[in-house]
Amino acid sequence: MCGGRERVPPAPVSGSSQTRRAGSPRPWCTRPRCEAGASRRLHVELAALEAVRKAARWRGQQAHRRAGAPARARVDRLLGEHGGLEGHIRRHARHVTDTSVERATEASDIANVREHTL
Repeated sequence: MCGGRERVPPAPVSGSSQTRRAGSPRPWCTRPRCEAGASRRLHVELAALEAVRKAARWRGQQAHRRAGAPARARVDRLLGEHGGLEGHIRRHARHVTDTSVERATEASDIANVREHTL
């Protein structure tokens, strides 16, 4: 396993094929290969775990009693193996918030209130 320090790539030589074009995406990760693969897996597992937590919260239940508990244990184990990757992943993760469940819940609550008050 790697030491957990972030590797800084050398500066590209101007005019070379390594120079980034304007508008081209940055590389996803600058860590060594073994940690890059682990961080991608962790990113996917953290996204899945967050989805399970959101679903559990909307059902009014605790996440650790639901099916997401094994995923949480797996994420904790991977984080322990690669020490300090959580901050790296959170820096590189693209957070997308989906409020469709929230909007649907609010709409159904409003419909129930209207139904009972009329």
